[in-house]
Amino acid sequence: MWSEVLVKLDCTNKSLQGKSATLDVASNLLSGLAKNIQHLRDEGEVHKYEAKAKNVCDSMSIKSSFTVKRLRKVERMTEDEAHLICAEKSFELECFKVYDRLISEIKKQIRYLSHHFF
Repeated sequence: MWSEVLVKLDCTNKSLQGKSATLDVASNLLSGLAKNIQHLRDEGEVHKYEAKAKNVCDSMSIKSSFTVKRLRKVERMTEDEAHLICAEKSFELECFKVYDRLISEIKKQIRYLSHHFF
């Protein structure tokens, strides 16, 4: 899963460091990167990557399930009912947090470029 994100980051990084990189090209590259990562997030393919990881684990005779833990209760407010979060859902939420953070930081750089140079 992360290899797709890292490949996109690496390609953009190499293009940004090129001799022919200009500010408008940099802005366009960052915008494209943000859209690509947003697309990966919106596709919600975390389950696809879980299945791939389980296949790899099975081929290597490694335990392929999440550790079973006591379900964690998260109370939002006293009048709300507690929400139970299982390990798989927690993993998915953590992945979305990483995607959201990447998108946020890239958009912050785009705004900086737009504000200071255009």
